[in-house]
Amino acid sequence: LRALPQSLRSAPAQELLRIAANRLETLPDWLPRLPRLAWLAWGGNPMTARPEADALATATEHTVAASDLAWGERLGEGASGVIEAASWSHASGERPVAVKRFKGAVTSDGWPDSEMAACLAAGAHDALVPVHGPLSGGERGAHALVLGRLPLGARAMAAPPSFESCTRDVYPSDVTFSSDTIRALGRQVAGAMAQLHARGLVHGDLYAHNLLRDGDR
Repeated sequence: LRALPQSLRSAPAQELLRIAANRLETLPDWLPRLPRLAWLAWGGNPMTARPEADALATATEHTVAASDLAWGERLGEGASGVIEAASWSHASGERPVAVKRFKGAVTSDGWPDSEMAACLAAGAHDALVPVHGPLSGGERGAHALVLGRLPLGARAMAAPPSFESCTRDVYPSDVTFSSDTIRALGRQVAGAMAQLHARGLVHGDLYAHNLLRDGDR
């Protein structure tokens, strides 16, 4: 796609739009004015090429060699990639890490390089999963990111939406959160999002099933 259809501006109920990995030079000025648009994926277009290239170029100075990793078990899988455990041997000793390997040349949200660039550009924050750098060398090095390993007790706040709940997360019936916990989580999420916005990034999928917590934190 090189342009969006003008008819889309008459879509007041439009909530989600995936236009990543196209040939868009700019977004139309009417798009942000759609009243219910909350989820927009637009990476991997000419208009995002420069910041994505800059993020990836900077990251080449901090690559992790596949030969420095001892591979472990599979930790999970998402729409765009598979997560595996590993132990990273580096100058300061052994460090547990997780490696996300992208599934193919294009994912449900666009090019793997676009997602990698966004993760690298996000920077370090207490409420964000640490990103050590791209994986280099070997077959496993193709489109892979080395991430910080989360604590064993970390778990999602909720399950993804169901057909019954529509766009709302699903919480176990026996789970409750104290007011102090909710306030602490709110502060952490707000701080992380403020950092992303300051760096020109939008999360776009901020749901409870994408928030991990460790105990009451």
